[in-house]
Amino acid sequence: MVTIKEIAKQLGISASTVSKGLNGAADISGELRHTVINTAIEMGYTAKRIKNSRHKKLCLFLEKTSYEPAVQCSLDIVLGFQQAAACEGRDIIVIPYPISHNITITYDAYMLKHGFCGAFFVGSFPKDDWNSEFTSTVIPTVFLGHHCLGNPHTCQVSTDLYGALGIGISHLKSLNHKKIAFLNDAGNPAAIWLQRAYYMESATHGLTAPDSMYACTTPLGKDAGIYLRRFLQAGVTAFMCGSDILARAVIKECALLGLSVPRDISVIGFGSFASSALAIPPLTTVGQNWKALGRGGYYALAALFQEITVSQTLLRAELILRDSTAFCRQ
Repeated sequence: MVTIKEIAKQLGISASTVSKGLNGAADISGELRHTVINTAIEMGYTAKRIKNSRHKKLCLFLEKTSYEPAVQCSLDIVLGFQQAAACEGRDIIVIPYPISHNITITYDAYMLKHGFCGAFFVGSFPKDDWNSEFTSTVIPTVFLGHHCLGNPHTCQVSTDLYGALGIGISHLKSLNHKKIAFLNDAGNPAAIWLQRAYYMESATHGLTAPDSMYACTTPLGKDAGIYLRRFLQAGVTAFMCGSDILARAVIKECALLGLSVPRDISVIGFGSFASSALAIPPLTTVGQNWKALGRGGYYALAALFQEITVSQTLLRAELILRDSTAFCRQ
């Protein structure tokens, strides 16, 4: 195990100065502190420090966004993470990201400099200067919906998207729907995985899913009417949507065409936002438990602290039945 004395010997300075550099003392220069932190990381001191039971401060990086579904769910994710962490006496600091367009310090150095022993990223995968560093970081780091392959110090937590699409398609198939379209949400970081899940789960349930029954549109569904007409021409009788907001946009467009939901068309959303229960008709949706995702993020991080290599944690989705689906009589 690397010690403060060994770092001091490497740098040719006193152990007390190294300690000050690692703990953010104000009476040493920023340049020297930066040198101490980078040397400590290179020598493997970070890995030792994060195992220290007294070192309890965690960072939750929360993506800056005005995307409504993300804003709605993020607070619940943060709350779930905080509740789980509080039970073990951990302190949580929430930091919006991207932090800066010109980050001049490495990810590991940033974490050590600010006294963090682990992190949870909520939002899109960071695209700043830290992006390439996550494959080699030694800081326990959990990502919501994203994964750094090959790094035992990182983990992904997400909803099982294949299972989520599967229970929605299974429900519609049980209602005699044979042509089920999927309108994906381009604003969802998991859009590509939802697309793959749609095609795979359709095949698993013995249903055809040609490209004419798939589309990806804006988060607010401004083009929903265009795709609705295209899908109807393909004989579609049911829609799965990449978000509850898109599902509500489809229902609105159906009304403009004189179609009744669920009498003429069945619609299922994704996400289970609170407002979906108040829609007309109340929206059937594949629900994600946002607080559980937050708790899962903490438990995955706790496993990494114990050197338990966790690659991926998937939470089951649930079908929340309301009034926007019905038996197909075609």
